[in-house]
Amino acid sequence: MNTLSAEEIELRTMVREACELFAPTAEDKGVGLHCDLQEESRILGDIRLIQRLLSNLLDNAIKYTPAGGSVTVAWKNKTTDR
Repeated sequence: MNTLSAEEIELRTMVREACELFAPTAEDKGVGLHCDLQEESRILGDIRLIQRLLSNLLDNAIKYTPAGGSVTVAWKNKTTDR
């Protein structure tokens, strides 16, 4: 049985590592890969699933972007009043 784990994840580091992993694939296809990771962001989640999510997003973005195009990964922390 697969169980979810909830741990604190520093998202900027995880995204940076994913971008580094997919950089050669993007370069081989002639797609620019830009990771704008200025803000630190911590989330609570299952690290395996977040890694899979990032991998799927980057893989699809690169795969479906035509040569000469670019993929940018960025986020903005949003605060809400609740």
